[in-house]
Formats: sequence, C-alpha cells, structure tokens
Amino acid sequence: MSSKDNQQEIVKDIQEEIKDTMHRKYMITINEPLKKGYTHNVINNLLQTKFKSILYYYFAEEKGSRHHVHIYAVFKNRGSLLSNKEDI
Repeated sequence: MSSKDNQQEIVKDIQEEIKDTMHRKYMITINEPLKKGYTHNVINNLLQTKFKSILYYYFAEEKGSRHHVHIYAVFKNRGSLLSNKEDI
C-alpha cells in the first residue's frame, strides 16, 4: 500500500468515527494508533496538508489500559471534519 493510499485510509477511518458537527476546535482520541498506521509523521503530515485553515494543534501519546493518542486542533473557520472539502 502506498503512503498516499495509507493516508486516505486513515482519513476515512477518522471520518467514520466522529459525528458530523461544525466546530473550530476538535479533540480526537485514536486507540492503538501504531496498529492503524498513525505514526507521529503521519499525524503531522495529515494535519498540515489536509486542513488549510488549521491554526495550531498538538498531540500526545498515553498508555492506560491501551496505547492511544490525543489530538487537539484549532481551526480558523468553523467546519466539519467530515466535509468533502480539503479545508475547514
């Protein structure tokens, strides 16, 4: 699977897991990120290239009962992560 195909699959996974609401700020948790291909580089690349109005974001890994990553992102415009647009 190519890197681009992998990124498209990851975006599809995220879109299937969240409700279609419109906000400027999002907090997302991804369980077992490495098993799904969500490395630090992939997360950075997706946030920087797929969302043109992103103002800032951060993410942190945590190990509780299972390994997961929290992502917090703030966008210039209110929008939906599920929209067909590349830009929120």
